Amino acid sequence: MITTERGVKTLHLKEARTTFSAVIDSAQHGEPTIVTKHGRPAAMIVPIADGRKLYPDDRPSFAELLLSIPHEIEIERDRSPSREIDL
Repeated sequence: MITTERGVKTLHLKEARTTFSAVIDSAQHGEPTIVTKHGRPAAMIVPIADGRKLYPDDRPSFAELLLSIPHEIEIERDRSPSREIDL
């Protein structure tokens, strides 16, 4: 069963499987589709441009962000044991 709400199509998973090519074609034409599983939204197929807004290709890694800090970070470590060791 296909329903449309605010310009977004909703398909059950079984229907999305059988019409997957059409779902992809819709995304290429700027139309997102919500796929439901057991009556609840499970995934959304969106145009690639919309997905890139959420997950850009050029997003820096955590290590790159740390290395880009302009000043040195000084961290003091407490070298005392966190618990007693009984061997």
